[in-house]
Amino acid sequence: MQPAFTEETGEGNARKLGVKREENTMDKEIGTYVNLLEESLVKKSAVLTEILELNKEEDAMLKAEELDVEAFDKSMDRKGELAQKLDGLDDGFDSVYSRIREEILTHPENYKEQVARIQNLIREITDKQTSIQAQEARLKKAVEQYSARAAKDLKQGGVPPVPHRTTTRP
Repeated sequence: MQPAFTEETGEGNARKLGVKREENTMDKEIGTYVNLLEESLVKKSAVLTEILELNKEEDAMLKAEELDVEAFDKSMDRKGELAQKLDGLDDGFDSVYSRIREEILTHPENYKEQVARIQNLIREITDKQTSIQAQEARLKKAVEQYSARAAKDLKQGGVPPVPHRTTTRP
């Protein structure tokens, strides 16, 4: 047997439904923001992968008999662009996270799976960043060695290795 409808119970139920509806809307909104965080990290991981590949290419260029200066410069420029993209992704992530941080910390059970995926992405990103730092240190040393060899050849009156250019200049 259902209770009789009264203005009081109807209003109370509506209020309860309204609150529940408001909470569901908030959960969906927070869920959307959490998805944005995850997407941002996926993009960041892809950018880091590209940097790792560029570093490998630069290492191979430095080990080659002739350094293709234009290709090396182009690679360095691309890495600069990617670094700016990383900054933008980090700023966006921080902005979104600051909006939802309190909700996620207050109700972590509501976002358990998404937070676990985000944590895995953060671990993956940290590993890539560590690899990039190691690559960059090796590249710096390789560039210094290349420069030292070229300077030594000049001092000894020899001809330094001529950088190879892929295009001709007018």
